[in-house]
Amino acid sequence: MSGLPMKKKVQGIVKAVLSGDTVVIVKPGMPKGGPPPEVRLSLSSLKAPAVKPAGSGSDEPYAWASREFLRKTLAGKNVMFIAEYNVPQLNRPMGTVYCENGSGEVESVSRMILREGLARVRRPNNPKEDRSFDYEELCLLEDEAQERKVGLFQEGDMPPELGRTILDTHDTVEYLTKVRGKPVDGVVDYIINGSVMKILIQEKPGFYRHLTVCLSGVQSPGFRRPESEDAQAANPPALVPMPFALNAKFYTESVLLQRDVEVVFEGADKSGNLYGQVNQAGSAVRVAENLLRMGYAKTVTWSMQMTSNASVLRATEKSAMKARVGIWHDYVPNPNAAIASTDVYHGRVVEIFSGDVIIVADDETGDFRRVCFASLRAPKLGRGSDRDMPLAWEAREYLRQRLIGRRVKVSVDYQRTPPPESPMKDIMSYATITKDRGGKENTEEDIGMGLVAGGFVSLIRHRSDEERARNYEQYVQLEKEATTAKKGLHSDKNISVRRVNDLSGPENKKRNKDMLSSFVDSGPHKGILEYASTGSRYRIYLPSQSCILALALKGVRCPVPSRTLHGESEAQPGQPFGDEALHFVKLSFLQRDVQVEISSVDKTGAFLGTVRLPGQTPQAPMVDIGLSLLSHGYASLNEFFDSDRDEGGQIYSKTQEEAKAADKGIWKDYKVQEAAAQKEIEAQQTAGQVRGRVVDVGYGGKIVLHAGVPNVDESIHILETSLASLEVGDSNLPISMIKPGDAYAGKSPYDGSWYRCRVHSIDPNSGKAKVRFIDYGIDDVISARDLKRLPSEASGIPKLAFPIRLQHVVVPGNGDDYGIDAGEYLRELVYGKEVAAEVAYRDSDGTAIATVSLDGRDVASEMLKVGLARVLRQYNHESKAAFKKYADDEQVGKKTHNYLWVHGDPYASDEDDAEADKEARERRYGGVPRK
Repeated sequence: MSGLPMKKKVQGIVKAVLSGDTVVIVKPGMPKGGPPPEVRLSLSSLKAPAVKPAGSGSDEPYAWASREFLRKTLAGKNVMFIAEYNVPQLNRPMGTVYCENGSGEVESVSRMILREGLARVRRPNNPKEDRSFDYEELCLLEDEAQERKVGLFQEGDMPPELGRTILDTHDTVEYLTKVRGKPVDGVVDYIINGSVMKILIQEKPGFYRHLTVCLSGVQSPGFRRPESEDAQAANPPALVPMPFALNAKFYTESVLLQRDVEVVFEGADKSGNLYGQVNQAGSAVRVAENLLRMGYAKTVTWSMQMTSNASVLRATEKSAMKARVGIWHDYVPNPNAAIASTDVYHGRVVEIFSGDVIIVADDETGDFRRVCFASLRAPKLGRGSDRDMPLAWEAREYLRQRLIGRRVKVSVDYQRTPPPESPMKDIMSYATITKDRGGKENTEEDIGMGLVAGGFVSLIRHRSDEERARNYEQYVQLEKEATTAKKGLHSDKNISVRRVNDLSGPENKKRNKDMLSSFVDSGPHKGILEYASTGSRYRIYLPSQSCILALALKGVRCPVPSRTLHGESEAQPGQPFGDEALHFVKLSFLQRDVQVEISSVDKTGAFLGTVRLPGQTPQAPMVDIGLSLLSHGYASLNEFFDSDRDEGGQIYSKTQEEAKAADKGIWKDYKVQEAAAQKEIEAQQTAGQVRGRVVDVGYGGKIVLHAGVPNVDESIHILETSLASLEVGDSNLPISMIKPGDAYAGKSPYDGSWYRCRVHSIDPNSGKAKVRFIDYGIDDVISARDLKRLPSEASGIPKLAFPIRLQHVVVPGNGDDYGIDAGEYLRELVYGKEVAAEVAYRDSDGTAIATVSLDGRDVASEMLKVGLARVLRQYNHESKAAFKKYADDEQVGKKTHNYLWVHGDPYASDEDDAEADKEARERRYGGVPRK
């Protein structure tokens, strides 16, 4: 109470007793505009044993007996009290409370509790310290109780029945089976909100259960954290009451808090929360009904099914709505649940999410709209490792076989805004879905009626004022008939549940490789294209194998679409035409019956194969999904595709070239001349003379040039400018969108700058990626967080790095004797200088094998003369010619007796014979052993 007068008598009502010396008192009378003011008052000069909150530790001896004595004496009673002084350390007034004793006389409560020996008197050493005005009398009462050895002053340990021991109630459902429907005595310990409370149920003297109980059939406004604040912070912000939450809580506190109550348990929810009726013992007041009558609560249909007085609760709520009291103060009744004609649209069904949710492509806007069947609820399909609920798959299949790819009419009956904790943020639409029956009558078929009649769904029990399906009464009748016939969900037999072996995860990589031959030999397979993550990667269900597998189209690759990652609100942008490719697949192929032919498994464990859609008639040809994507310009053939080797490869290549010529999809900005220029550059780099500046020197006679590309300096300037913007530009890519073989912008771990790189491999566990910086020929391992999408300006420039290894000589590598010396000498010789390279051929990793000259000097000769290289000895004509060319230079190096020659001739004449076959293969077959 604000402005509490000191040393004056004040009237009040005891709201709660916190311990044997502290109470909460509220102002009497009808509150206006919210709960009345209250004050926490401690009894002057008294100290009772401390009571701990339930579940937080043991009470002090006799603390519970002291608190219970005061609760039974004061809780809910009209009292008079005097605030005598304040204790600054507690910020609390100290005073004396008066009420009627057992003889009907008004007496100080402090005297009553001291007489029972359940509190002590504070006896300060300082005579100037504040104390109760009747301090001497209180001391005499304590001395008398001590002489009588009552309460705290008893000899020996406290009897257990005077204490409070909280019993564990982990399995509330098991407890419910023992007490359901039976009146149970208890004491309300705490009010959470108007309809939820904590109750102490005494099992035997001194032993209690501390249970959370919700009132059946009703729900009062609660308290929530501010949406803009961080509820997970160390000091979260205070709860904010919803409208009328304080009123509802105060009413329940005024009639139930710390009162002896009678509890009738009626049920429990899936989380184990108990529901029942709670009313004051011996009173005719019905709390749930009064909360509804005053507009401090709403009915809840699902928990109302537990209680026996559902009809009374519904009628009470209806009267409050009509009176517009409490939460219904601005209630406007809905005169008609049907929607206006503007809320009716037509579209094509592109996905069946479950037995009561579908995705419809709006004919007018093209948007994919999620629609729920009004007033119907289907069993849930299993997600991840969870199993389907009974008949969940059958309900979805019922809709898929009748609706997928078909045009329907959507008549929205009502809409709902998802709760804040729901992952769904858009308004949810509930509608009646109809389709044309065909025939001359041109009548519409309500799909919901078929679901109800077949027992695939259950009917939602709406409140009297709640919106519902326009054919709801017909649904009710159909459900009764299905129940009588024991169809579907209403059957008294055990319903078999679909069992699915999910092979789509990366953890099944080895298993999928082992099963490959079985899938290949038993194919082709009939399946359902369940899900598409991109235009060319799917999850396919094979009913005959009872499995779901991940499959990527063989030889065909679509751009990555935009996607919203778990826990993020904004979508990550995708590659050009990635969304269009996915949209095309969803419209044309998603959830259709398909024929799958598997050929191999990729390194992620996904199967590779061909997916075809059966024709409209048995005579019509099948539709190849990969070919359709290529023809629309939504896909390209991957770099490993061989039109001569792969079945149907010529048709695929021809279709792609036709899409290129027509500038379709991803080929819209494709320039034939740029492709020709790139081929010319690559041809120039394959053989012949190349000039360029050395930008990196490695070990084993390897160097990297910027060569073979026109206007190298201009290209470097463009790359540096575009990549520098990444520091404040694009966000990091999620690891799931990083594809080996693709080019990205990567941050160098040495100087922190951004360079173009190509990903060789990526480890999702460590988050590390093996990359090659393609403009400098350097291989490294960097964090996946240091990879970003390349700017468009950097994507069109050919790679600048031209790696070379010296021909005809052997230079020590890193790890070999004198390898570091050889690398440092070669670096001093050529780094940053213009050199000319006569390319003979390329090895298996694309490195050019060449003779390199610097200002007319042969670099290999210089390495030989200082003893940091030797001539490669092989029995072939080319090697013999090279030996004649470099023999004198090698002799000069030998005579120095340095490095390789410090101990004389260190190798036999046939040491390099084993290298001969390898080099010949590299020259003839590009490093691939001939089969």
